[in-house]
Amino acid sequence: AQAHTISQGEGIIVAVLDTGIDFTHVQFQDKLVAGYDFVDADSVPAEERNGLDQDQDGAIDEGAGHGTHVAGIVALTAPQAKIMPIRIFDDEGRGLYFDLIAGIMYAVDQGADVINLSGSGPEDESFLEDAVIYAEAHGVVIVAAGAVNSFGYPASYSSVISVGASDKLDYPTDFSNFQGILPNTVYAPGFSIISSYDDGSYAIWTGNSMATPFVAGTAALLLATDSCDAVCARTTLVET
Repeated sequence: AQAHTISQGEGIIVAVLDTGIDFTHVQFQDKLVAGYDFVDADSVPAEERNGLDQDQDGAIDEGAGHGTHVAGIVALTAPQAKIMPIRIFDDEGRGLYFDLIAGIMYAVDQGADVINLSGSGPEDESFLEDAVIYAEAHGVVIVAAGAVNSFGYPASYSSVISVGASDKLDYPTDFSNFQGILPNTVYAPGFSIISSYDDGSYAIWTGNSMATPFVAGTAALLLATDSCDAVCARTTLVET
């Protein structure tokens, strides 16, 4: 509330690269701009459930609702910012580097100021790093979830803000304390976070995924002020 007396993210677009979004949720009324679905290759990046266990892990649609939950935290943190939903993960929470790279490029080309990626990959891929460099060159701030107790990408790239989750006592959670090794790491609340869910309701989730949009939303607050660009936003978040 104190930050919102200074800035609420006016004029800033935050691209949420995730499982899509529940377009009907009241949380996003008048807050969305056009996005894209790289999973289905269409212009409607909506949350989907197919009722199948595609990855054979014993859970069904475990990724569904993730994007809506993440986007709801952005909306909470930067209530006047616009959200650009970009679907790169399916309803199991799986995605391809190709879609991630395409999503970053799309977000930059469509005018996003901040990119939120509540996900992580295990491999350092040159094409992914090229996409991150492209975003940096165009003044776009990328905020990405750190991997669970290991290095992940693109969070490990120096120009990306890597986010770990803190608990209710402001200590690193036991699944993200490894992230402090990286100099570009910050922590944000990521334990038992209430946010929007894909059936029009709300849910409580825990993870680095939930911490990341708090930081992306705060980047939007900084960028909406008269005196802060992308370099300023990254520096301010990491150093303070």
